[in-house]
Amino acid sequence: METKGREQGIGLIEVLVALAIIALVSGALIGVLSTSTKASAGNAERTTAESITQSKLEEIAQSSYDADVSHMSSTIPWSNDSSYIVQTLGESIDLSGNPSQADYGIQRVTIKVSHNGDLIMTTQTYKANHG
Repeated sequence: METKGREQGIGLIEVLVALAIIALVSGALIGVLSTSTKASAGNAERTTAESITQSKLEEIAQSSYDADVSHMSSTIPWSNDSSYIVQTLGESIDLSGNPSQADYGIQRVTIKVSHNGDLIMTTQTYKANHG
């Protein structure tokens, strides 16, 4: 018997086209998930760096003014997570903000926080001799 019109059922071409569409959509979703995961990890890393910096700033604020800034300069692993490195640099500056060997009663302190070798945050603050 002859059949007229289109035959019922799904052909090989339709199945292959459907699989190609599914593969494209899946690839796009995986890309979005990967980007989202990286962004989330970056946010956590930045939050930790901010916490470390805040702790270091409080430590500097609590310490008494010392004309010898060498005690401020250090590079150490963070005590709670050694994959974070805290670099602190203290320098005496003049009233124009330029580094100075003389003590004008003001110091610039730079704090750099790195994680797994990548610099995450740099913060500068100033410490003045109020005495």
